[in-house]
Amino acid sequence: IVNGGVNLNRLLCCKPEQLMTMNSDLLDNHNVNTPLNKNVLKLAFSYQGYPEIANEIKSFFRDNNFVKYCPYCNSEETEFSKTSMGKAIHSHQLDHFFDKATHPLLSYSMYNLIPSDSTCNATNKDELQFSDEYYLNPYIAGFGNSMNFRPESIATDFEVSKIKVQVNEIFGSNKYKQLIGDNRDVNENDDHGNINIFKLQSKYNKNETLKRARKTLKDIDKNYHGLYP
Repeated sequence: IVNGGVNLNRLLCCKPEQLMTMNSDLLDNHNVNTPLNKNVLKLAFSYQGYPEIANEIKSFFRDNNFVKYCPYCNSEETEFSKTSMGKAIHSHQLDHFFDKATHPLLSYSMYNLIPSDSTCNATNKDELQFSDEYYLNPYIAGFGNSMNFRPESIATDFEVSKIKVQVNEIFGSNKYKQLIGDNRDVNENDDHGNINIFKLQSKYNKNETLKRARKTLKDIDKNYHGLYP
């Protein structure tokens, strides 16, 4: 630790859009950007080697409950809850947006840790190495108005047979590629784009989701026709 830990503090609290720049600058400035030195850094920032630090981080995210639903899919619950004895009832997994094996310096960076559900983290993302070009860090912008879910094939009784993901960004733009990769349409076999990686179109076409969409449309219609006060 040099400079009174200033660089370490900057690394831990670095803004999400500056994570990779900060990572590269520190590696280059301290001449540790070699395979051997990176292996040393893996040991220095290891969760297994320093479980007390990992437990502190886990407790911090659990105690604050920053999100109720997974930021990757906005579908599965991730809010931490526990019994009166302190045992976990429900929780999230902390995904490293930039994986700690490739980028050990970012292992403890707050804005590199995404409280996500196990399907998005361990199943869909798994060991993919994320980058700023083809993947969207929820801390930066989230989805916002960049995409929406449009119900299709609606009959007179508001039966919804399909929900389609619609991207509202310009094709080829950085945000578009982060959401859907280089394709114009959803392709869940593609390794690029959050929509594809986290299987968002399939997730929102589960039976229970289609039923909720139908109920929402019926409620909107009743409200529109003055049937609700």
